[in-house]
Amino acid sequence: MMYLSILIRMLVTTALLWFFVSRIDIAYAITLISALSPLRCGIAIVLLAAAAPINAIRWRIILGLEGKPPTFPRLFGVLLIGLFFNQVLPTGIGGDAVRAWRLRDFGFDLGVSIRSILLDRAVGYCVFVLMYVINLPLLLPLVSDQKQRWALIAIAVATTCGIFVLLIINALRGVLSRFPAIAPIAMLSRRAWALCTDIRQLAAVLALSGASSALTILSVMVLADGLDVRLSFATWFLIMPPVILVQLVPISLAGWGVRETALIVMLAVFRAPTENALAVSLLVGLSQLACALPGGIIWLAGADIGIARGSSLWRKYRAEMIDAPSLSAPVSRDLGA
Repeated sequence: MMYLSILIRMLVTTALLWFFVSRIDIAYAITLISALSPLRCGIAIVLLAAAAPINAIRWRIILGLEGKPPTFPRLFGVLLIGLFFNQVLPTGIGGDAVRAWRLRDFGFDLGVSIRSILLDRAVGYCVFVLMYVINLPLLLPLVSDQKQRWALIAIAVATTCGIFVLLIINALRGVLSRFPAIAPIAMLSRRAWALCTDIRQLAAVLALSGASSALTILSVMVLADGLDVRLSFATWFLIMPPVILVQLVPISLAGWGVRETALIVMLAVFRAPTENALAVSLLVGLSQLACALPGGIIWLAGADIGIARGSSLWRKYRAEMIDAPSLSAPVSRDLGA
């Protein structure tokens, strides 16, 4: 099933790229990219990279709901590794799986690790959904194509329903807990409710998500300005939320092709040339790759493991592994300890 999913992603990505090559002047788009100032590219990458430590702080707050969270340097290293694998692996959850496994190597329960990552993702994209829903009444009058209007409405409805479903499951946890396959989802919903009822923590993670989102959008704006797609920051707040949400659909490799299609469609609303819009999207993807490279270096060097080995939690985990009576005996990793 996994190989079929990867094959579908490869086919979709290839088909979309072929469409761009056959319908768009790729040579001109590449000319635009090559003429862009290296300084502007550097500023955009720095802005995009600045979102990573903010996201690490947010993730640490969410992990704190489960017990004592790891230190910031350790989590930041794991986050960068996850960003790297999200870019280089053909699956949409490859980086998240590596993040969860890395936390497990540090002594954290695998279920807790996965739950924290999913909740961190949900909080991050919840801000984009909120921005999108608020801005939708301003965006729809600008779209002349009726099908595109309905598509924008469908995206808003689907993403909003997803958030509500996550929260509603908590009310049904008594029933759902009887089904082992659904129990982890019920626990995720319970943790989401716990975060929502803690106003102080909720305000913190939403503020961090807002700052991270603003930096991401600003980095796109910096690149676009250099490619003759000059729009206000407020206009980019209309454009980017639907683009980022559509990019979440797991039908291509690391969002390539889907991001380009969505951004071309959205920028066409503001009469941006197709080649310029494609150049912006390609540079956004390349900037994401550049920001992910430090994670690959950390993974190859094992620097995050080195940090973890100096912690008391790692020492406890190693002691438990050594003292375990057999390889089949369960090992306890209580975060609250």
